Amino acid sequence: MSNILSQIAGTSDSIAMYQLAAEARYAEGKILQRQRAHQAALYLYGYSVEMRLKAAFFYNEGILRLNDPIDRRDLNRAWSYRAAAGLGGNANFHDPGIWARLLVHIRRVSTILPPYVPTMELAIVYVGDLVRSQWDPTMRYRCLTITPVQMRDVFRAAAWLRSRYNAL
Repeated sequence: MSNILSQIAGTSDSIAMYQLAAEARYAEGKILQRQRAHQAALYLYGYSVEMRLKAAFFYNEGILRLNDPIDRRDLNRAWSYRAAAGLGGNANFHDPGIWARLLVHIRRVSTILPPYVPTMELAIVYVGDLVRSQWDPTMRYRCLTITPVQMRDVFRAAAWLRSRYNAL
């Protein structure tokens, strides 16, 4: 466990915790990628994307402060926006494609923040969908062969989201 996360281990999920987890998993993914542990690296990059999208969603929703606990009620409230965002189905709480669309939706309906420009909306959704197509939280339980293209694409998506997180 990274030093940052070990200092707050056992604390509830929060926007701040999601941000810290995203950064730690991204850094660990880079180390593993350099060591050619591609499945582990891809898993951690995907996890970092999920955490950044969740953090950005809850921040932009404007209800929770950075260190307020995020519990099942908050996740269910976020999920309740799916219909309004034009989403259906029984997706799980880890789906980066859904979180990307919920983030775009919450900015469209915000009375505090302006919507994203269309190219940013498209880019956010693209990143979420790309990662969803290559990653899922259960991949850590399977032995998979990760292609160089998969590794490149998920790394680039995670790096793009990381570099633009403050603009989200």
